[in-house]
Amino acid sequence: MLRSVIDQFRLARDHLRRRLAMWVWDRPTKSVGPFVDRVVFVRWDAKLGDTVVLSWVLRELQRQRPDLELTVITGPEFENLFRHGYGIQSIYLAGRRNGWRELKRIAKSLHKPRYVVHLGAIWRPRDLFFVNKLQAEHVVGLDDGLSMIDIKLGERTRGWHFSDKLAPWLDEMGVDTSNRQYWVPRSDEQKKKVMRWWPAQGDVIGFCPFGASRKRHLPIEIIKRIIRAVLDKPATRILMLAPPNLAAELQKSLAHESWFDRLIFAPTNHVLELFEQVAHCKAMISVDTALVHIASGLALPLVALYAAQSPDSDNMLCWYPKASQAISLIAKNEQPDLMGEFDAVQLKGAIDQVLGTGVSLHVDGISKTEVF
Repeated sequence: MLRSVIDQFRLARDHLRRRLAMWVWDRPTKSVGPFVDRVVFVRWDAKLGDTVVLSWVLRELQRQRPDLELTVITGPEFENLFRHGYGIQSIYLAGRRNGWRELKRIAKSLHKPRYVVHLGAIWRPRDLFFVNKLQAEHVVGLDDGLSMIDIKLGERTRGWHFSDKLAPWLDEMGVDTSNRQYWVPRSDEQKKKVMRWWPAQGDVIGFCPFGASRKRHLPIEIIKRIIRAVLDKPATRILMLAPPNLAAELQKSLAHESWFDRLIFAPTNHVLELFEQVAHCKAMISVDTALVHIASGLALPLVALYAAQSPDSDNMLCWYPKASQAISLIAKNEQPDLMGEFDAVQLKGAIDQVLGTGVSLHVDGISKTEVF
């Protein structure tokens, strides 16, 4: 009861703050040039999955519009990915907790770009403040209720996969958007690091049992069931993909199992190293997290596991795996948004199908989805 009251209070507070911020800073774009031929991507709230599914946009702009300088504003955890993976040299660091004075300084440095792109569904006061100070010629975004956004993509792309959200804007710029394959950059340095411990023989299957929130964590019994199904295949090992702290907990939980020596734990916080680990797997099994999209970008056979929800929910429409060799399984629970309760026979059948045959399961442009 208390939690519900607190949540309602916070929601009302945030709504009031947004209304005030709109009153102060939300103005139609009427900036007068000259403008700098630059696109500013505001990515300070982005996660790894968001970055991967939109990576094709960076690739195609670099390839087709070299006249435009690409600038990314992101958190420090993604600087290496953008700089050394995607080749973006104009990077400004501004995490979620950066002060407004720092945002004003960055806006002054990037004053009057040709475009600013921010794909937050509901902009917060700091977003409004920052974009107002940029004074861009055009503002691209999904929050259609804002006057400052003149290239409105919210309603226009409703129900689209998140990776496709920027396609209408690029089309208007004359950019060919036919190739939307994700860009998962590779690193020779990180490849050498991974190959030092990678098994010399047999197949390695990647398995990510934990998502960003606790609601996306598989129960330990489901984890064991999946491991046993994979290890039924001879000469197969499993790379357990989890953040270092969760990997340590999982190792303790599984250490007494007879098949423990066929599990590989090599947790990393280095994104390019993670890409190399996934790239060397034969297939991937993952809950609804960035690993689904990394595997899709690398064209790996994939079993993607989702919490209980409707197959046509916003989450499924926006974030299903865009891969020809993918099966999406949705848990069937009494409580929505929770992992677990996958039918044992059907779950093993999906794993066998992806690991054993590698047959394309792409149906009408959407990866096959089943509720189990």
